[in-house]
Amino acid sequence: MKQLRNEKGIALMTALLMSLVIMLIVLGTHFFTIQSTKISGLGKAYATADEAAAGAVDIVKDSINSAFNAGGISALFPSENNFTTALYTTGTVCNTSISLPSSLGGQFTATISMERLFSRGMPGSRLEFSRAAGGAPGTAIYFRITARVDGPNDTRAENSVFYRFAG
Repeated sequence: MKQLRNEKGIALMTALLMSLVIMLIVLGTHFFTIQSTKISGLGKAYATADEAAAGAVDIVKDSINSAFNAGGISALFPSENNFTTALYTTGTVCNTSISLPSSLGGQFTATISMERLFSRGMPGSRLEFSRAAGGAPGTAIYFRITARVDGPNDTRAENSVFYRFAG
């Protein structure tokens, strides 16, 4: 049996194989870094949309409180979209849409829906303890408020609350 004694190319082959392995490790690290950055960006966009939806719900709650306590209607709801009717009529839905500032990191649009569900007398709201005499309010009014925020890259967040007004 004849043994080969010429090993001149083995160093080159080993160096090329090691270079290939190192290149694959670097490419894999680069790929995972890019994917992590994309996922982080999407997470931040969703968090922004979620906070905007929660803020839109708070604006509607403030509008309801303002309408019943101070008699003022928020500019958020133009007169043509039944805000006043929805405040006083059970089952009436009021919808509006607003564009949020682009400083949030893209173009976000909030679609807001408010519906009066029902009203109930509250415990301890008898006539002798009426609101006019400084007592508890007599009636609680329940609303469903839904805010859906759509943003860039198909980012969407929805926030829905069951709100009790007892003012």
